[in-house]
This record gives sequence, structure tokens and C-alpha cells, in this order.
Amino acid sequence: MGKVSGWKILVLIILTSLFVPTLTFAGQSLDTPVPPETEEKILFTSDRDGDFDIYIVNPDGTGLEQLTNGPENEGPGVLSPDGKYLAYFLAENGITSFRVLDLSTEAETILVSSALLDELGGARPAWSPDSNKIAFMKRVDRIGTDNIFAIFTVDRDGSNLTQVTFPVPNTIDAHYWPAWCGSDQIYFMSNKGLHFYWEIYKVDLQNGTRSKVIPMQNRPGEYTPTCSDDESKMAWTRFSGFRDDSLWVANADGSNPQAVPNLGQFQYTDTPDFSPDGSHIVFNYRKDGTFGEIWTVRPDGTDVSKVVGDGAFNLTPSWGVAIKNRFTSHTLEITVGPDASPNPVASAGSVNLSVTAEDNDTAHTLNYSWTADCGGVIGNGSFDNALTQNPVWTAPLNREGTDIDCTLRVTVDDGAEGLDATKSSTVTVQTVPPELDITPLTNLATSGEFGGPFTPGSVSYTATNIGGGQSSFTAVSDVTWLDLNVTGTVVLGINATSTVTATVNAGANTLGVGTHVGTVTIDHIEGASDTTRTVTLTVVDTTPPDFVLSMMKTQIEEEDDRLELVAMVSGLSDLVDPSPSIDIVVTPRIVGDEDDDDDDEDGAKFRVVKEGDKWNIWVRGLENHAFDINVTATDAQGNSASQSGTVLVVDDLDDEGEHDDDDEDDDKDKKKKKGKKHEKHKKHKKHDDD
Repeated sequence: MGKVSGWKILVLIILTSLFVPTLTFAGQSLDTPVPPETEEKILFTSDRDGDFDIYIVNPDGTGLEQLTNGPENEGPGVLSPDGKYLAYFLAENGITSFRVLDLSTEAETILVSSALLDELGGARPAWSPDSNKIAFMKRVDRIGTDNIFAIFTVDRDGSNLTQVTFPVPNTIDAHYWPAWCGSDQIYFMSNKGLHFYWEIYKVDLQNGTRSKVIPMQNRPGEYTPTCSDDESKMAWTRFSGFRDDSLWVANADGSNPQAVPNLGQFQYTDTPDFSPDGSHIVFNYRKDGTFGEIWTVRPDGTDVSKVVGDGAFNLTPSWGVAIKNRFTSHTLEITVGPDASPNPVASAGSVNLSVTAEDNDTAHTLNYSWTADCGGVIGNGSFDNALTQNPVWTAPLNREGTDIDCTLRVTVDDGAEGLDATKSSTVTVQTVPPELDITPLTNLATSGEFGGPFTPGSVSYTATNIGGGQSSFTAVSDVTWLDLNVTGTVVLGINATSTVTATVNAGANTLGVGTHVGTVTIDHIEGASDTTRTVTLTVVDTTPPDFVLSMMKTQIEEEDDRLELVAMVSGLSDLVDPSPSIDIVVTPRIVGDEDDDDDDEDGAKFRVVKEGDKWNIWVRGLENHAFDINVTATDAQGNSASQSGTVLVVDDLDDEGEHDDDDEDDDKDKKKKKGKKHEKHKKHKKHDDD
């Protein structure tokens, strides 16, 4: 049976009390067979074990017991008034069968098996007071998308299938939820050919006539009738709007209708049924359509009590009796789980599995077998021991880019009688997040002289998709002196690689001396963050300035008060520094004997004069002296270059080194010069004294 669909479901159980008198004949007594002992129960359908099965419970909520445990879905079901039989529906392979189970012998009779039966949520059976016949609904027509149902009866052994209500031909008149009220009347609900306009009717089984019992008061109408065992009262559900319904009671003929008070907390109630003594009504309460609870209440609204409410879908309650000596067949069921924690689990993560199974034959040793199925996409993972009750399952590596659901299934068997039970749980294996691995981890450092070249001239990075699913990236540089080989978006499949090469281009040749930093950014489009690599380019200058020292004279004669141009510095330049410094040092030195009186203390012996971009070096000859000229040019980076030259001061000598004929005149000139020097000396001294 699938989840309950169609209209609301009512399970009616008409209960009778059995009394067998003792007959006395001619002084001796003859006891009739004593009927089996019965106990009052509430029957309902629940999906608490994964599919729909039929359960019984004491009216106070104790003694919960499962009656059916088939491979698919069973329910709803109704106990016969004598408590001996269970009439129920079973859905299997798209076919719904209507069955009767003998609770004493476990013998089962299939009354009707047809696709024309409603889905298991809508086909509700009802027993006749004598437990010999069952009323149920069966499809007789289809108009468009509307299924047309009629009420049928059948004997408990499957004979005498009889249609007892007849929808108006060529209309959507449909008859649902039969309920016996005495042996000759069956109540049911009908829309009389109108969508969602439901009223309650009854059919007389003697003459086939039908009459209205409860007319519609509010749309959508009156639903799910039931009748008390003594045939004096009826109960039903009145719907006045979406999730706005209430329980109503009236006399069996529909007179004196009254709402059951004190049920304001219940916005979605249906399928009422009377207790055997008529003192209480059991009903179903569906909360937000997510689960169902079973409650009881007195017709006057007092003694409201919950019977079953544990988060499962509990539906179609009915109140009746069941024999105590029901069959106790061998059962094996999984009662808890299988459970998996954590769920979802990370890719390749560990999951703790647990399951609890119960065998009513405690002598059996239970065996466990676990399997995993991830749909053939990522493998099925592995168990530490698949034959234990609570193993650990290691999920497979999931790099598909999307979460994958894996089915963890456990089969428990008793190892003796061949009985087993299987259940499964779905575990979601999360995908590995998108991730790119960029290698190497190091940054690029390159260097070179101003103007290039720079070494190394390039660096390559490898991008590998080590994450889940497809990864894509773009690569950019934030400086113009780096070229990248990647343009646009690069798409990588799982484990695919791509190379990003950054190359120093000609733009670096114009960079100034110093350190320049650029960044290569690899933007992982699916990732949470970018990857960056720093490229450091260092421009150095080790070339000294360039200039020309031109020695115009290397020897000069001794002169008096006259400077001679002896050298010139020109063509000063540097690759980097537009204005390198120039340092010119002229150092006089004695190269022969010199009279103390011949010291020239007056005026400079040399002079450097800058004219435009040239430096002229002038010196005045001194007897027995030489002039060493040293020129040093230095740029801003401290690179320097030096050149030097020497100028020698000589007397007027002939080729043999003798004084020429003019020696005498020269002596006179020398004396005259000494006199002049002496006069100068006096003037300077007087000036100093002043």
C-alpha cells in the first residue's frame, strides 16, 4: 500500500458481546462450546516500521501489538464483531486484494483481488453484526479522471459478491465508506454527482432504496459515518473548509445532530468509531498532514485522551474486540533502524551503523549482513565487518561535484528456520569541495641589469583539479611587464592539469633601479578563495659612469704667474643616473730640490673651471714640481670610475742638460722674481698685521 490517498479513511468495527447460555435436558446439562475469550482493543494502521501495517492497542495506549508484517503494505483493517477475524486490504505489485484472516488458525482467504479496488487508503471494509458479511467499496466506472465507486457486500468465505448501491449513470456520483447499522441497513457517503458536496445516505438491503440521513450543511460536506453497536447513535465528520472539521453525533435516523464539544485543538479530525458500549468515540487526528494520532473522547466532549501519538502516520482507528488466543507465529522483525551517524557524511568519512532486531523465538541466534549501494557512481565504500550488528562503514571518495545518496541495507536472519527481515537506510555522501592545487608553492624572483635581460625570464605554475567535479579558473597579472600564456577561462575535469606561465616582457627593460613587485592571481571560479603568486623583479646597476680625461700637456716650463690649460674632462654620462658626481683632485708634488725662499705662497697653483659640460684644469708651473691629476666619477648607486694623468714642470734645458746661453739672463730674472716675491710678501704681512 502506498501512503494513504484519496478521501479520508474510516475503519468501522461493529462489536458484539457474546453470551452463550447453558441448556439443561432431562436432568442433565449440555454445555454449548465456550466462545474464545476476547479483549477490548483499538485497531489502526501505521507506517511506523517503514510500510503500512495493522496494529492493535489497548484503549489506554498500552499493549501495542503488530498484527500484520507483510513485504508491502497492509491496511486498513477491521476486526469482526466476534473478534475471530480480521478483514483487511493488501497492496502488492499494483493489485489490491481484499482478505480475511482467521486469528485462531492464521488461515487466510482472498475475497476479491482486483485493480478496481481503491488504493489501500480509500477502500474501507465494514462487518455485518453477525460477522458473516463484509461491506466494502469497489470501483465500477471512471468518468474522465473521476473514479466512480459503489458499495458491495461479500460473504466471509468470498461467496455472494453483491452490489448494493448504484451510482447515477453518467455522473460522478460516488459512494464511499460503508458502515452497518443493524443487519439490514448500510450507511455511506455520496456526493450525488457533485464534486466535494458530500452527504450521508443509507441503503435498505431488503428493498434497495436509499435515503438521505445527514444533508450537507457546509461545503465540502459530511463524511465518514459510523453507527453504535446498539444502533441508536451515529457519528461522522463535518468539513466546513480546509483543515476545519469537527466530530458530530446524532440519533441513528439523523435527528438531533450536535457537534462534539471541547475539540477546538483538533483542526483535522476524521474516521470516528464508537466503543462497544457506546460511551466513547475513537477518532484520528492528523497534524499538518505530517503524522496521525489516535484519540478518544466521550460524545459530550469530556474525557479527551490520546491513545497513540509517536510521530508515525497512525490512521483509520476502530474500536472492537479480539480473541486472546490469537496465533503466535514465529516472527522476526527489525524494530529499530538501521540508523547511520553521521548523516550526511563527508567524502571518505566513517559512518557508525546500528540496528535492532527481535525474534520471538529467543533460542535463535541472529545473523547480520550489510551491503552498500551508491548507484555505481563512486564505488560502494567498505565495512570494517559487514557481518556484525553495528559495523562501521567508510564512505567512498566522492569527487563528482554533487552529493550522492548511498543505500545501506541490512538483512537479519534467524539461522534456523530461514526467516529473515531486511531494511535499509539512505546515507548522503557529500562531495569533495572544488579545489585547485597550485604548484610550486614558491614565488618567482628575477633580477638583471637596468635595461635587461632578467634571469630567470619566466616561471611556470601547474594547476591541478584535486577537488570535486569540474573546476575552472582564470589567470591575470597586475603589472604590464609580465605576460601570461593563459587567456579566458580554463576548464579542468577531475585530475586534469593546466600550466600557467608568467614571462618577463620588454616592458621590464624600462623599469628603474630597485625592486618591483607583481602578482599573478589564479581565480578559482568554483572555489572560495583565489591563489596568488608574487613575482619580484630586481633591477640593478653595476656600470660606472663614463667620461674622457684629455691630457693636453704632460710637461710645462716654469712660468711666473701664469696658469696653463693642461687637461680637460668631458663626455660624462651614466646609463641610469642622469647626473653622476665628478671629483677632480690635483695634487702638486716636489720632484727635485727647491729653495725655501722659492716657496710660492701667493695664489693658487692650479684651477678647475667648468664650462658647460666640460671641466678645464689649469696649473701654474712651480720649480721642481709635478702635478698629479685624478678624476673620479660616481653615480647614485655608488659605481665609480677613475682616470689620472701627470703634468711635470721643467726648467729650460738644452739637450745635454746644460744651461743655455741665456742662463745669465735667467739668473737675473730669477733675482727679479725673488724681489717681486719679497715685495708681495711684505704687502701680505702688512695686510695681516692690519
